[in-house]
Amino acid sequence: MDATRVVVSNGVQQSAGPTGLRRAFATVSAVAPGVAAWAAERMWFTPPRPPVSKAARAALARGTPLKITVDGRHVAAWSFGVGKGVALMHGWGGHAGQLVPMIEPLVKAGFRVVTFDALSHGASAGSTAGVRLSTFFDFAAGLAALREQVGPLHAIVAHSGGAIATGIALRNKLEVERLVLLAPMTRPRQYAATFNEALGLEPRVRDAWQARALKRIGLSWDELDVTGPSTPRVPALVIHDRDDKEVPFADGEAVAKAWPEVTLHQVTGLGHRRLLKDPDVIARTTAFLSA
Repeated sequence: MDATRVVVSNGVQQSAGPTGLRRAFATVSAVAPGVAAWAAERMWFTPPRPPVSKAARAALARGTPLKITVDGRHVAAWSFGVGKGVALMHGWGGHAGQLVPMIEPLVKAGFRVVTFDALSHGASAGSTAGVRLSTFFDFAAGLAALREQVGPLHAIVAHSGGAIATGIALRNKLEVERLVLLAPMTRPRQYAATFNEALGLEPRVRDAWQARALKRIGLSWDELDVTGPSTPRVPALVIHDRDDKEVPFADGEAVAKAWPEVTLHQVTGLGHRRLLKDPDVIARTTAFLSA
């Protein structure tokens, strides 16, 4: 599933799963629904692992390594520049290298930029759930550990599922003055529904894997919703491509409608990831954080 990216796993959305995978789940569900539920839950919590380019690794190596752990597990983290702290948070199945284009402009603007690979992502160790498994709570714990190491953060720039992780961190009393959310995932319930549809899960398997997943994280889908009332409202800039095929533009709109101090900027032709290196997006982000 990681390689084909044909179903939803905490944020990668497609309209339908491969026929073979759907057939496999149908077959297992008929004879062992518990096993099918276990497999679906494991798939949900398994992020893809895209390679980190040599250029991205070299750029990160120019930073100062930070010694950060979460639950005793190594978190790869780096610091650049001096000034008010700005944390860069990658998305589900992403890595810090994807946000490298933002580092130099923010440093030149007078910020200290800090970034990291969440557990089971990039160069970090596996999470307590397993070497290949992760949750957005691992992301949020990484943000908290980063804050503990470097001091107060002025802002967080979060991409995709990093928005959900940021919401968790804010509810856990992490304080920032500003947020920039790039193509943000905001409503986990809809991704679970698309995941179920993509795999063609029958109701008893669908309900069972979701019960397992929610027991693991200890919250409901609605409690993870960034647009819900429990997420602290922080002045934010949301930048989203109208035709994003992985995270719908409606997610970005939902933040703009729910939060009192949000600027929503629509872009086109950048998709889900190209906006991370777009000069105009980077300039808008820098200007908003410098205001």
